[in-house]
Amino acid sequence: RHRLALGIILFLTAALAAAMAWLPLGWGLIDDAANLTWVRETWKGRSILHVSSEWTYYAWFRPVYILYVYVTYSLFQDSPKAFYIVNLFIVMACCVPWLFLMRRRFPPERRRDVTLLYSLLFFAALPMYILLIHVSFQEKLIILFGGASLLCLEASLDSWSRLNRFPWALQTASLGLMMRGLWSKPSALVFAPWILVSIAAARGGTKIQRGALLLIWTAMLVAVVRSVTNTEEAYPNEYWTDWIGKYTHPPLGAVAFFLFGAVAAIVGIVRLRREGADGRAILSWLVWPMTLLAYIVLVIPIGLVSYRWIPAMPMAMGTAPLLAMLWREKWDHGGLYRNAILALAMVGAVGVICGRAIPKLARHGEITAVVRWLREKLPDDSVDVYVMEPAIEACGGLQYYA
Repeated sequence: RHRLALGIILFLTAALAAAMAWLPLGWGLIDDAANLTWVRETWKGRSILHVSSEWTYYAWFRPVYILYVYVTYSLFQDSPKAFYIVNLFIVMACCVPWLFLMRRRFPPERRRDVTLLYSLLFFAALPMYILLIHVSFQEKLIILFGGASLLCLEASLDSWSRLNRFPWALQTASLGLMMRGLWSKPSALVFAPWILVSIAAARGGTKIQRGALLLIWTAMLVAVVRSVTNTEEAYPNEYWTDWIGKYTHPPLGAVAFFLFGAVAAIVGIVRLRREGADGRAILSWLVWPMTLLAYIVLVIPIGLVSYRWIPAMPMAMGTAPLLAMLWREKWDHGGLYRNAILALAMVGAVGVICGRAIPKLARHGEITAVVRWLREKLPDDSVDVYVMEPAIEACGGLQYYA
């Protein structure tokens, strides 16, 4: 079963890379035109230090995004197809810290199973393939820095409880990584419940030490929230517009994932209490569904459109193996139970990548044909071009490429 699961993971990775190499992929219509304008015109001849100092504010303080655009779009401005392939491996690398976070929850004999299962679930998570199509999306940076920050945080708290010492280097790294995630996009606030619950439930240190650590993290998170709400962007106004109505009529996907997280949390509490787990052990398990639930509740007012689901996927996909392995005797000794869950994950991964992601890449490649057609036909004084209102941003991108 391990070889089959690993083989499917390698097959899906190779299939995606081959599709990206074969399809006529060009730049997309969302942020790529603006990013290329910065690289080719606005930032032309300017050093990375100059750009970093002058362009750190883009809607809000986002130095990480500016550096990402400067480096990647400068390197691949004439080779978009190569960028898609490189971005595939960047997205996969961003998920690695979450694999280690998941492995920490299980004894060594179950870690191979849980690593393969969690990896397959990442392939099966529908919103994740959006990162492969729209290379400009910053959500991959949120997943990377958020996961790495939580990993450092848990390692520091673990040393605090086991070795009776607190590794400040790990805690400083955790703070720094989380700030980089927040400087990519404020959606990294999704990890706030995980951080606060983990510190409150830490076994080491005195109440004063845990309180001081909670105060530091809370102050940082509050400062980020204030910086976002004080911006002139439309996000804060959009958030509070008819927010009661948005909660009374939530999207079906939000309801489904909320019920999944709530049921998982209840089942986890009941099952772990029967096994005699203490409160701190239960909280360590619950941070996965709790963070998922908190994210859904907080983001409903601004709209859970496709890409806003991405930061929730590590918790949603992580809750599934945690839930499956609550029945340890079935997992360890019941081959049918374990193999059935792995088989479902394999089918889901193959279905999403082959039935959804690669066809979407093919549709995305049609932009290149449209650009070529426009280059052949325009400018022409006898032709008028009309664009419907929702496509105005896309029209700007096409005008730039053509």
